[in-house]
Amino acid sequence: MPPRRETAPSCSSSSSTLSAKRYTRQKHYEPRPLDEDALARFERGLVLAPTWLRDFTLLLRDAGLRLSEARLLRASDIQDLAREGWLTIRIATGKSGRGRTIPVRTLRLNRVLRGRARGVMTRADDWLFPGRKLRRYVGRHPLTRDGVEKAWRRHAARSGQVGKVLHQLRHTLATELVRAGVRLPEIMAYLGWRRAQTALSYLAARDLLAIPELDR
Repeated sequence: MPPRRETAPSCSSSSSTLSAKRYTRQKHYEPRPLDEDALARFERGLVLAPTWLRDFTLLLRDAGLRLSEARLLRASDIQDLAREGWLTIRIATGKSGRGRTIPVRTLRLNRVLRGRARGVMTRADDWLFPGRKLRRYVGRHPLTRDGVEKAWRRHAARSGQVGKVLHQLRHTLATELVRAGVRLPEIMAYLGWRRAQTALSYLAARDLLAIPELDR
């Protein structure tokens, strides 16, 4: 009786399995906005945060930027198209590989960005949030992700923050925009989403938190 030969799994089978897993992950994407108590703790904790960390987290909270987008901003990315009016933020390259320009939505963030662009930077190509690790290299490199997260953990321990607040700030803004009745294509453009499925997932989460009154 001839020996039984083992057959390797076909490439098409493995690729279809990977596609199914990828589809499952996308299908079960769940936004995790901060609830009212966590959002109130975040706002109160801003008083205790170092100035640079307060300014950085406001970008995540009020503009919905990803951590990687915020730390790679340069002074030239903060633009005053209206001359002493409301600023815009230019994100050169987002997660989707495409850049976008968005308006600043709140008065407090408008003030913070104007102050940083004027008082902290000396050249248009300077980082808005320069690295701080080595004194002699300060300003030559942007903040690292690890540096931001370590500083946040220290701040969170002092101010009573719980959970992955930095990531949830973006989810919170997206949920607020949906609840405020902003059209999904506009939200996608503002937050740099490529797939409509991501935006639609926030429709199910829109009743999880009340919208605080925004600065005008």
